[in-house]
Amino acid sequence: MGKPDRSIIGEEFGRLVVLDYSHSKRRIDRSGTRTYWLCLCTLCGQKRPFDRANLVGGSSTSCGCQFGLRKKVAELADVSQGAVSATLT
Repeated sequence: MGKPDRSIIGEEFGRLVVLDYSHSKRRIDRSGTRTYWLCLCTLCGQKRPFDRANLVGGSSTSCGCQFGLRKKVAELADVSQGAVSATLT
């Protein structure tokens, strides 16, 4: 495995900001490697690694905290989760 392309450090993908390289993992079918990057969720402050392909492809845009947050806010405000979702985006 060569050195990862660090050009995405500082980039924002939805609510995730790439902080640094985390690790690489060989693909199950051995067709190459997956590169994981340590990201900060700007919504809750959690840091965790995400696959580069998911970040760049748009399938990873938060750590998942927004889903729990939507439900909690909707329950407290007695509104639908859709209404909360529209407000948060």
